[in-house]
Amino acid sequence: MTATGERNALDPEPIQSRLRALLEHHSDGPLPDAALREIRASIAIKYRSRPPSTGTLKERARQREAEYAAARAELIESIRTTDATPDGLRDFGKHVRNSVGPATLASDMEAAEFTMAPGTIRAIAEHLLDTGTSIAEICIGVNLLSLAPRDGDGERIRIFIPLGRRIEGTAIKALERIGRSGPHLAWAAERTPVYRRWHTVRAIRDLPEQEFSELLYALPVKQSADLVQMFSALDRRPEGFQGDQRFARILRDAARPGALGVEPETLALAAQLWDEVRYGRCALLGFAPGEREMTAAGIQALLVSPEASASVDAALAATPDDPDLVWLRTQLNRAGHSDLPLPRGLAVRVSVPRPSAAAQPRTHLLLDGVPLVEAHFQRGHSDRPETVLHDGLGLTALAEPRDVKIGDTGCVEECCGAFRAVISRHDGLVEWEVRDTGLKDPLTARFAFDADQYDAEVARAAADFDWEWPAKRAARLLRERIGAEPELMSRWECELAWTGSWSPDRSEMQYSFYYPKRPSEDGPWVQFSASCAVPYVPEVDDAAVTGVVDRIIADLKATDPKSTARLSGGSKEYAEALGFPWPP
Repeated sequence: MTATGERNALDPEPIQSRLRALLEHHSDGPLPDAALREIRASIAIKYRSRPPSTGTLKERARQREAEYAAARAELIESIRTTDATPDGLRDFGKHVRNSVGPATLASDMEAAEFTMAPGTIRAIAEHLLDTGTSIAEICIGVNLLSLAPRDGDGERIRIFIPLGRRIEGTAIKALERIGRSGPHLAWAAERTPVYRRWHTVRAIRDLPEQEFSELLYALPVKQSADLVQMFSALDRRPEGFQGDQRFARILRDAARPGALGVEPETLALAAQLWDEVRYGRCALLGFAPGEREMTAAGIQALLVSPEASASVDAALAATPDDPDLVWLRTQLNRAGHSDLPLPRGLAVRVSVPRPSAAAQPRTHLLLDGVPLVEAHFQRGHSDRPETVLHDGLGLTALAEPRDVKIGDTGCVEECCGAFRAVISRHDGLVEWEVRDTGLKDPLTARFAFDADQYDAEVARAAADFDWEWPAKRAARLLRERIGAEPELMSRWECELAWTGSWSPDRSEMQYSFYYPKRPSEDGPWVQFSASCAVPYVPEVDDAAVTGVVDRIIADLKATDPKSTARLSGGSKEYAEALGFPWPP
């Protein structure tokens, strides 16, 4: 600082200023995740090393509680004794930045803990928020501001929510404390990267019912429809979502001509809702007969409009490598093709989320037009097509009952369970018995299908790979080629482990392999990983994808893959035993 209250050119820029600059440059939709990650990295908490713990678990827990209580008491006292002059505020900010540890920020502060006038509390809070360059300054500033609130504080607090982590939770609690937080939470959810919205979205759904209803009716149609989509995307289906007539009305209104614009971010919302209304959780909303179909048709009309196409093409011309825009162009192309009519009985459809959602494709299993997993599995979503359609025999029905995973919680099944169907065949029928394995006493539901119709639909779905993006297709073809020619790996004493393309990074295909065998307790093993760039484009060029796979196959024939791949699994001990240096 060159003078009281002034910044030196070498001083870090305050977090609030950095966020406001981002908001000025990005007036609509989520803030760029890369820019937010850069801010988070620059303010990451540097944890101090602790001496080795001694004593029993209970003794160590009591010791940590005592340390936390002492640190918190010290912080409260330092706030009480802060001189609310420019120099005093500057010194306090420096103290917080350099001395306050993360554990001290875990709980809220209460007005009763302070004897100062509200104006003094505000002066300290405003200084921390205006000049803060650390997580501690922002968390304490937000907490204090909520103890002496004024009109406009919601706008000051909400801009910190997109940063996520500890700041997000503190800011949400502060908004709840000052009251009428709904509009601010809705704003923050819209400005937060898609894959990190869940904390804010849950806070919106947990609003008092009257405040929640008022929010839904007060928001513009685009924002209210966006909220419905956010609720639908939560890992756990919100209570009361199924059959909700308010949400159905919002989507019905959004589907009317002219209700939504053709800005790319608005079209991305429409594309997600189009899939959700047809195949996902939004199909379960309280639509009157025929309204669901009319809503889907209205959204489709927007997606196939010349104005929508021109808007997306212009955006792609400006930023051709934006993965969400590439996905959106694909969705517009899909909307222009007539979808297969839903048959009576089983229908299988695959939806692909936008890359920024960091979610995997989903296999929707519709029974007479109603999505089964979404209707009967509250704790998760439909599973990936690789699992449902292509793991082993997929959905194939045999006389011998088969237990097939069709729904996923986002956690490993051994921990959180999954949604499964026992599939069997007899007397011209295919029967399913479905259950949630994560429940202590799971309820079961039974369904029966005409066997011929079932077999035809499962065969059609298993052969349909139109949902794949280029790198995803390359991964499948590589897996098939190596499966047909196992000597490609075995000649190097290797065994293929996995091929794939992660949804957030669709321009890259990855594969991994084991040496000299799969993990076991019979001796050392290590895992290697490699990747290959496959441009993410709206339409898959099969010739280009095949060319990528052919080059990898040629390399496997000529070169030991261990010489070019990176060591990514096993242990340092195993790697050294096999003659490989363990990466730093």
